[in-house]
Amino acid sequence: MYPMAIGLALVSSALATIILIWFLLRRPPLTLSTKVALFFGLGAFPILAALIGNTANFVHSKHRNFCSSCHVMLPYTQDSNNWNSTTLASRHARNAEFGDHNCYMCHQDYGMFGTVMTKMGGLRHAWEYYTEYQYYSLEQSRKRFISISLSKTVPAPIAIRLGCLSGKMCLNTVHSKTKSVTKR
Repeated sequence: MYPMAIGLALVSSALATIILIWFLLRRPPLTLSTKVALFFGLGAFPILAALIGNTANFVHSKHRNFCSSCHVMLPYTQDSNNWNSTTLASRHARNAEFGDHNCYMCHQDYGMFGTVMTKMGGLRHAWEYYTEYQYYSLEQSRKRFISISLSKTVPAPIAIRLGCLSGKMCLNTVHSKTKSVTKR
């Protein structure tokens, strides 16, 4: 994933652990230097490790291979990886603006808090997967899906920037069914 970030998070966690073990074994008096050490061992280093880990996982979750980690998404990600396919997902995967993030680029929410809202929606999908869909076969999961579609309309300026309104890239039946691109 991100070796430097993972290394920094592990070093930060190790330093916090060393400080806490030192404190528990030695039981030093609460002087200023002990309080500073505890500040780093209980606060700064654990928070840094959590921040780095969350950021690295956040960035990783934008990749197509993350989407294919749920078996119910395999047909879609395999199609996206198929360079001979003419489906929308595959064409977006060949677009330089989308690349390996083509699932995220289409399914993200837009606006000031778009990234946060997208991750909240993704957590809902993860919850549904781990509480229900992981126990079904792929065929059973497909029958239970209500629909797979974009949650909101892609704003026209963004759709144009991503190539969805230029040529025949996205003007097909998939977008007309899900109303994901609004023509003006």
